[in-house]
Amino acid sequence: MIPDEFVPGNVIDNCSLINLVSSLLFLRTSIDTCRHYYIVTPTVLYECLVKSRGKPLSEARIEVRRRVEMCLNKSEIKRMEISIDDLQCVSRQDIPKKVGKGELL
Repeated sequence: MIPDEFVPGNVIDNCSLINLVSSLLFLRTSIDTCRHYYIVTPTVLYECLVKSRGKPLSEARIEVRRRVEMCLNKSEIKRMEISIDDLQCVSRQDIPKKVGKGELL
């Protein structure tokens, strides 16, 4: 089933961010045409921009980092200050049986 409307903003994880900026067509279409916006946490930015993977960076990885930084500078991807403690607070709340904790985090 395809929804009639999509929520224009999404909080995305590091894998989603990498996939998003890896496709310029998808990135530009979702932001420019669909007016979509993306939100990332400091942890996601650390994973994408800072964390060492033990190997020298490939050209593709350098390009992904450049695109992420470009999108941040243009405010196409927004940074939301949220901590692990904030997420743990939500996970300790009583959650209705129909909603999984992963849907809230």
